Amino acid sequence: MFSMLLFPFSFTEPPFRIFFFLLSVFRAALSFVFGGEVCAGCGRRTVVYPLCADCASTFLLPPPPRCPSCASLLSGGENICWRCRDGIGKKLSVAGMHPAHSYALWRKELLFDWKSRGIRSLSPFFAALAERKIRDAEKGEDSPLCVVPVPPRPGKIRRRGWDQVDELCFYLRHGYGRRVLRILRRLSKNQQKKLSREERLGTRGKGYRAVDGKKLRKALFRAGVDSVPETVVLVDDVVTTGATVCDCASVLASLGVRRVHCVSLFIVD
Repeated sequence: MFSMLLFPFSFTEPPFRIFFFLLSVFRAALSFVFGGEVCAGCGRRTVVYPLCADCASTFLLPPPPRCPSCASLLSGGENICWRCRDGIGKKLSVAGMHPAHSYALWRKELLFDWKSRGIRSLSPFFAALAERKIRDAEKGEDSPLCVVPVPPRPGKIRRRGWDQVDELCFYLRHGYGRRVLRILRRLSKNQQKKLSREERLGTRGKGYRAVDGKKLRKALFRAGVDSVPETVVLVDDVVTTGATVCDCASVLASLGVRRVHCVSLFIVD
């Protein structure tokens, strides 16, 4: 339990770190009174969060290397996969792909618990994962990157009370001091997970738009920037076909963004 209470100290912003530590102590007390939690990874009893210390450590381990162009798994010390090297791979329109885990095994169940069952106590773990991948994306860049979240379906936050990517950005902003630039809006109300691969690819260029006018100025002000940066990092929970990534990158390009890195918690291999 003690090691789990120390987890919030991965946050870099002192006020939020202190606040979250106190919140964790309070949560531990409540959890103890009501019988504790169950680890989503191994099923063992836990106290503070629905991940035991061992599974949390495993979950936050560095992922295996992937191709920066298409995010395929690499082997044999390669820097880029042979398909992209030979020009036959499905290169995405981004500067780099930075997924944390494959969408498989117990990690897939963990995402389901977070998104569908609404176990929001998992949010700090996913935020820590996203922060690590953002730091990877910043290697070679001159300055910290603004975070651009993939926006939720229209009305989702009003209906469900929260959105997982929006919650990630809350932790990234307040816990890690990231500048969050909300300059994209989603047009379609359809859930991507309910669409086939062909249907997802068929939505290319139709699902997202940039905010404009007063909303754009407000978004820039809230992020603390004067104009849309030339390089940003797009954050999403899962990458499947890459259609959303390419769509959002195209919209960002129309706003003057020249380089888009994509960070995702999971990718469907």
